Amino acid sequence: MGIDSILGIAWENILVGLLGGIVVSLVFYLASFFKNKILERKYPIKGTYLTTFEDIENGETVNTSALAILRQHGKNVKGKTYLGNDRTWIIEGELTEMGNLHGVYFAADPMDKGIGNFFLKVANNRYMYGLWSGYDSENNIVNSGKYTFVPILKGYEITDAGKEHLTQIVAIANAELGDGFLNYQEMLNIVSDCESYICKVAYMRKQIIGFCLCRILPKTEICEYLHVRQSDLPRYINCAEKIGIIKTIAVLKKFQKRSVGHALTLAGYNELVKRDIQAVSSIAWKNGNRINANGVLTSVGLAPHNTIPSPDFDTLKNLIF
Repeated sequence: MGIDSILGIAWENILVGLLGGIVVSLVFYLASFFKNKILERKYPIKGTYLTTFEDIENGETVNTSALAILRQHGKNVKGKTYLGNDRTWIIEGELTEMGNLHGVYFAADPMDKGIGNFFLKVANNRYMYGLWSGYDSENNIVNSGKYTFVPILKGYEITDAGKEHLTQIVAIANAELGDGFLNYQEMLNIVSDCESYICKVAYMRKQIIGFCLCRILPKTEICEYLHVRQSDLPRYINCAEKIGIIKTIAVLKKFQKRSVGHALTLAGYNELVKRDIQAVSSIAWKNGNRINANGVLTSVGLAPHNTIPSPDFDTLKNLIF
């Protein structure tokens, strides 16, 4: 057998081997591709969520809310979580065939050393719940807590409240905050006084599903309105001439925990900023470690400042933001 014949056979074997390797690689790639597509169809995670996680504020455990936007490519999930105080977290995770999402998170700011991991169970309607644990760079501790992802509600709009909305606003206030919390005449006075009040409503198919009420006050009236001493107020409020108060947030129960409260609060907050209000504050009810509006208030950048006794309830305290 000549040299040419031997080289010919060798090249044939090399070519067959290369083609075989390409075919095997292609088969594995296609198998992995279709497997990922099936997993993505079974557990579609891509979208925008309102997240809630247990955090530490002034040494106490509170529930904090933040928006998260997730992307998905098969089993791989990446995204960002946006806190109201301009902190952004990068999320990277992997989805298992059992519907569990696990991964890591870290601060987008390279100077922020916060880092950790999470484990979530994907339930019906893309709702996810689980735990996070990691290093909290703001409090310089290793911490952990509950972690939930709820898909935001779509199909609603936010606008300024009008007289045609008053009956539904009062009904929502009575249902969610207690009978007599607001009355029709009070709301009529509010929507007629655009200089002192801002009222935003969320509506879906002509139904009002929630509202946010804000008040604008001069510096001289803030202490009397909030029933506090001047020393109880944050310094930035004492330095402002006009203060915006996020007064009331209420959402119908069937639409709660779907980011409606956050969207309404943000709309009210942004309107206050447009009017050149120098400071924005709020008061929330506090019962033990439970703060009724902590999630939506922190999601727009407010932070708990001071706890004072409630003038209305012995068992509750007021928390100034």
